[in-house]
Amino acid sequence: MSAGILLSCWQLVATAQQAQQPQLPQLLSQALSEDYALARSRQSEHALTTQGNAVQSMPDPRISVGMLNVPTDGFALNEQAMTQLKMGVSQMLPRGDSVALQRDALAAKAAEHPARRDLRKA
Repeated sequence: MSAGILLSCWQLVATAQQAQQPQLPQLLSQALSEDYALARSRQSEHALTTQGNAVQSMPDPRISVGMLNVPTDGFALNEQAMTQLKMGVSQMLPRGDSVALQRDALAAKAAEHPARRDLRKA
């Protein structure tokens, strides 16, 4: 009698364990959702796209102010006629099509990532 109860309890535990085991499609979808390489690829694609947009912007202009030929004995600015005030603005400009070429190169690198993710999922 006790052997029959033990056997039925064992069968009940075995069927409960079989019901709790995940199936292969569930495991595959969970593995793909938690794949760090896919997340890293998405982040790299976003970073390259953002860098491509940032390449198009010009660097900030520089403003310079200076004084030349200031007399050092009294520091009076109106003492000599050679005292000068120098003001300037400078801006670095990229050569030729270098901005467009750099942007296109970054866009091409970013375009590789979706294909790589599809290959990894396959």
